[in-house]
Amino acid sequence: MPEMVQQRMRRARLLTFLLLAPIGAPAQTASDCARIYQQRYAARMTPLVCEAVKFRTEPGNADAVIQQAHWLEEKARQFGFVYRDAGPVTEIELPGPPGAPVLGLIVHGDVQPAGESEWTVPPFTCTLRDGNLYGRGVADDKGPLVQALLAMAALRDTGRARTQTIRLLVGSDEESSNLDMAAYLKSHVPPYLTLVLDSQFPVVVGEKAWDGLELTVPDPFTIRGRTGARWAITALESGIAASIVPPRATARLRWLPPDLSGLDRAARALCPTPIPKGYGCETKLDGAEVILATTGRAAHSGVNIEGGRNALVLMANILSAKLAASGARDLLEFAAVAGRDLMARAWA
Repeated sequence: MPEMVQQRMRRARLLTFLLLAPIGAPAQTASDCARIYQQRYAARMTPLVCEAVKFRTEPGNADAVIQQAHWLEEKARQFGFVYRDAGPVTEIELPGPPGAPVLGLIVHGDVQPAGESEWTVPPFTCTLRDGNLYGRGVADDKGPLVQALLAMAALRDTGRARTQTIRLLVGSDEESSNLDMAAYLKSHVPPYLTLVLDSQFPVVVGEKAWDGLELTVPDPFTIRGRTGARWAITALESGIAASIVPPRATARLRWLPPDLSGLDRAARALCPTPIPKGYGCETKLDGAEVILATTGRAAHSGVNIEGGRNALVLMANILSAKLAASGARDLLEFAAVAGRDLMARAWA
């Protein structure tokens, strides 16, 4: 059995114990629950995750969120759970006795923008490769969503009396505006106790500190004052989403000297030698302009920023002191400073 699938099964069995712990269930019940999960539901995990992955629930795709909600309703009914549409949040419930305290399981069904050009496999179709399952949302957070459904089913199948209600709350915009839970709590009572099942739960349920800063400049590509620089930036593009380390950056540079004889050599000299590990750089001539492209590695900026390689920061360091003054140059200079590590070293 593939390694990643095995890890998910272990996490799902652990979740069954977490569901039982708050109600003081005997060890035998927990053991029965894990056994039932293994026998009846473990094999269903990967197929269900792959069904969920096909919904392109990226920011702004309201239709995909609605389609996934219909799918959740269908699966909830199949498992014999109570389904409720609670606006931006979907409730799937395993009821306890009337008036019982509620254990909430918080997940989200939306995903970060895929940036499909950066993938080597289709992001909205599951691909099994080298023991790993690839697809947008497999780990964050459609995998945990499915794990919760199956753990709830195994708990129900023990047939033992429950003293609390288990309520799965599926959010819809955690990866974008993150207003779903706030809207939900305006008209719904929060659970007595909540488990957040996101990514590598239960060991990792929090994120490192990160924040956003929006910078704007007027006329970013207009040259300011007289310049002795050889390059002017005329276009700049980078980034997928605020919480993703940008894996690619592209800039268009105009050669300013009237003599084009030095253009080719100057263009080839833009990319550093050797290139820092984990990065890529290439140039392409287009008349009197050069397209400079840098590549790095995407990573979650709130969880694993050190695992990423910021292509925009690389570009900012490459172009340092080479550009005519402009708003775009100011933005790159800021990126170069912001991209240094805690020891003030570049190439972060």
